[in-house]
Parts: sequence; structure tokens; C-alpha cells
Amino acid sequence: MLRLLTEKDVKIVLEREEEFLPIRGNCSAVDPITDAATEELILKQLKRGNDWAWCTVHISVEWKGFFGHSYLGCCSYKSEKDFVENSGYYADMVQEALSDLNCTIQGTYANLKTLEG
Repeated sequence: MLRLLTEKDVKIVLEREEEFLPIRGNCSAVDPITDAATEELILKQLKRGNDWAWCTVHISVEWKGFFGHSYLGCCSYKSEKDFVENSGYYADMVQEALSDLNCTIQGTYANLKTLEG
């Protein structure tokens, strides 16, 4: 059994990616008035150049050429800093990406063991 990698072992990369789902109908689900106000707020932020106003967040972790990933779509934040410090998702996404990485490495190790002679 291989030991599991931790945050100390990996390089963590946070990226903002384009969100392909439309803002309308996907940014809020409170009530029609609140939803419309939220949609307009996001659209205004995008017009002002805030790319974090509507995006997908991608966290990847890397260890010696192996990668793990975590994605969160339909996000709206003031900035990258706002996402990291205030969303409550950053730490969970890092752990999810680490789990993905560890599963990949464990699977590769198991496959390589079948080559032993």
C-alpha cells in the first residue's frame, strides 16, 4: 500500500475557467424577484470586467507528472481572493483533487504491479 499524498506533497493550481451555462436560470433559485436581481448584478459585474462574476473554478494538484482535479461550476465571486477566503469551497476542492490524485496513483501502482515477473 502506498502512502497518501497530502497538500504538503503537491503543487496546487487554482484556475478560473469560462462557464458555459447561461446566467439566467442558473445563478440563483430563491424566488423570481431575487433571481432576476442576482442575474442583473452578475451581468453588471461582467460588464465591469470581473471575470469571477460568472465562471467555473478548477483546482488541480500535481505530483511528479500525476494530476488530480476538482471543478465547481456556476460560480459568482468578487475575485480569486474572495473565492479562496470566503467561499467555503476552496479547502474542500483541494481535498477532492487530492483524493482524485491519490486514486490515480493507486490505480497506476496496481496496474504496474501486474507487470512484475
